[in-house]
Amino acid sequence: MCCRIIVFMLVAFAVLCLFSCDNRGNDKPEMDFSSLKDTLYQHPDYDHCDFEIQLTGNTSYISERQINFEYDTEKGTIIGAGSSLLAYTDENGYLKAEYVVSDSVFGWVQLTAKMEVFPSVEQTISIYVLDMPNIFLSAQPDTVSVNSSTTITIALESSTDNISGQNIDLEIMAGEGTLSLDSVLTNSDGLATFVYQSGSQPGDTQIGAQFSRFPEVSEDIVIRVTE
Repeated sequence: MCCRIIVFMLVAFAVLCLFSCDNRGNDKPEMDFSSLKDTLYQHPDYDHCDFEIQLTGNTSYISERQINFEYDTEKGTIIGAGSSLLAYTDENGYLKAEYVVSDSVFGWVQLTAKMEVFPSVEQTISIYVLDMPNIFLSAQPDTVSVNSSTTITIALESSTDNISGQNIDLEIMAGEGTLSLDSVLTNSDGLATFVYQSGSQPGDTQIGAQFSRFPEVSEDIVIRVTE
């Protein structure tokens, strides 16, 4: 009789475990892993981006859960999460951190987030890294008389193929005169031109050019205006 009771208890325990495991599988969380930017640039202001992870499902399985990160640490690092390789969700299954790309890295980088308790719950995002083009300005001639004009050329240089179709804003920063355009779009060679028309007074005119998307990246040129 005692043996039957023990066997019955073992069978009941096994069934309980089985249902528990099945329920755990049904309650397996889902993950939404997203980056707020899909392109980064080799520039201090644009070489990093925030990313977010949101788990959904049974509260007990998403609250304060460990998320492991897998990525090439030579290409960049994760900060703001307590560790570069793991972090924990809050009570609502939410996590936010920042990825910073390493210097001289170009092309695709991939980040994989994986739950510690549910390793099959994982997601990978890809971010593309470009060089930030440099702006060069030249004028022929760079000295003009009053009430005359000169053509100014913009040339972009970059280690990656991102010099075409860039919108460049133009302005007169100091001095007199007018510009033929407020902005220009670079061609396939990264070139664009506009015309400066001098005023009626001699002096130096400073002309600035900056990326519409990246105002921190700019260049200027000085045109001398003579009598």
